[in-house]
Amino acid sequence: MKHTLTLLTSLLLALLAAPAFADVWTYDVPGGKEYASPDYEVTVTSGGESHRSFVHYSRGLKEYTRYKWNLQPDETVTFNKRCMSSHSAAIFSFSGTVTVRATVKKGAQHITLPLKSAKILPSSYNIPCSIENGDTIVFTLNRPEKVVVVPNYDEAWKVYAEKGVGHVPIQNWDADYAKERERASYHAVNLKASLSEGYKNPLIILAHGPEREVPDRNAPATLVVHPGDKVTQAQLDRCDAVWFAPGVHDLSQMGAPPWHQTLLKGGQTAYLEGGSYVMARFKKNEVVGTGVVAIAGRGVISGIKHKWVPSFAEGSQVINIDSLSGVSITDRACFGIYGGHTIDDVALLGAWHGNTDGPDYLDDCRIQNSFLMAHDDNLKLNNNTRAKHLVIWQSANAHAIMVKEMRDHITFSDSVVEDVDIVAYFLDPTERRNAWARVGLGAIACVTGSDLQVHNFTFQDIRIESPYLFRVFDFYNLDTHLPYTPPWFSPTSEARHTRLNGITLRDITVNSPVIAYRSLLGSAYKDSFSNMHFINLHINGTLVTDANKGQYFQVEEDRVKGLRFSK
Repeated sequence: MKHTLTLLTSLLLALLAAPAFADVWTYDVPGGKEYASPDYEVTVTSGGESHRSFVHYSRGLKEYTRYKWNLQPDETVTFNKRCMSSHSAAIFSFSGTVTVRATVKKGAQHITLPLKSAKILPSSYNIPCSIENGDTIVFTLNRPEKVVVVPNYDEAWKVYAEKGVGHVPIQNWDADYAKERERASYHAVNLKASLSEGYKNPLIILAHGPEREVPDRNAPATLVVHPGDKVTQAQLDRCDAVWFAPGVHDLSQMGAPPWHQTLLKGGQTAYLEGGSYVMARFKKNEVVGTGVVAIAGRGVISGIKHKWVPSFAEGSQVINIDSLSGVSITDRACFGIYGGHTIDDVALLGAWHGNTDGPDYLDDCRIQNSFLMAHDDNLKLNNNTRAKHLVIWQSANAHAIMVKEMRDHITFSDSVVEDVDIVAYFLDPTERRNAWARVGLGAIACVTGSDLQVHNFTFQDIRIESPYLFRVFDFYNLDTHLPYTPPWFSPTSEARHTRLNGITLRDITVNSPVIAYRSLLGSAYKDSFSNMHFINLHINGTLVTDANKGQYFQVEEDRVKGLRFSK
């Protein structure tokens, strides 16, 4: 009996010590060879069984044409140098614990083999990795997360760590940049040109949990769309659910030009099965049907065949969809997500030119567990926006997190941003020297020129890590009559301008060797900016206090009332 108990105890201990196996789902894209990465391969292993994951690819072109509403060319925008030239993304789902192996293919653009180092971002996730055979990065996931794999991270980061030694940011936004650039203690030059290795060509891992609440594929009211099917709007209007099977679907010419939108009626769900790649611009039909409109699944929505026609709403890839979950949006022609009430477990990828903004018009919206990449303004806060557990990759323009800047006669209040990692913000001051750029850009910002009230906003548990930053914080009320104001702002006056009151920023950590400008807090108008409190703000290892704030902030003391820094 004693021998039996000892044996049972040993078996139990062995089971407890054994690695946790996982269910794993990977998604191939039939016919999607042209959208497959030439640079990375990814396998996901559990219990000795390996699964090959399709790796999506997106790259920035040298030129993009912006069109007028009549689809006549407006302007051709040329990019001679890019901070990030391409990226790849692997999408899979799992439960339990998995080992991920990301192999850099020979000839991968900008990445030197054999690999010397690697890192999994965000750093706050504490996901260690190792290198096998000089080309494969290995790490373990015990929970669904969206992370960035940066090959040769140490080598890429070291360039900026060396630039940062003795660097002193520009002290005033209106300083003469040409003179500042020549200052011996100013090292924020050639920043974008100095980016290298995995920062120029990263791998994004979009690891989801098991799917839930999948519509019934076989229900009579479900329309199953296979690659090559010529689906019509009338067909969509007759069903309760649209199921896109794995493969490439081209809906980019549905609907009227210039937007070519695919309409989803009230109460309808569009389900993108894993492995589906759907070229479409989805919009909620506000006049047909009732109930929640949802897009869900593990598929990809692509704007790769839509034209870049600027619009705050109609040009977005997803417009006023009530619930968006699980899918990825890539190569958008204009904005990414406009409106909605629940945005969960999604990814925005493939942002390569102006107007490829992130989520916008998020009034009374919950956005969480998502990865947001943008080349223009990214996460935009409105009234009662709740944003939580996000990873943000900001390219060479605009703001990573901002308060919506172009709405008049309205109050924004009670918005909360928490548990967010900004892992890249690549705006180079050498290229953005005009007055608007110098007064208007920051990783966390509220720079407005409208009749707007901003009350009781909270930013907490935010971590910023980037080789360089243009500016960390920027909160400024513009006078639109001054030459720093761009044309898209409505006129301000002593009677109508933005008023900020009650901004709390708590537990913010910044790790960036080279910050070009001090953070800016100010206003063109008196008595319009009050009660801002920084609690436990650390910049490059230093706690910012009332005593040392001048090292990090340019504050218009006569215009900012009730500013506090505390531990």
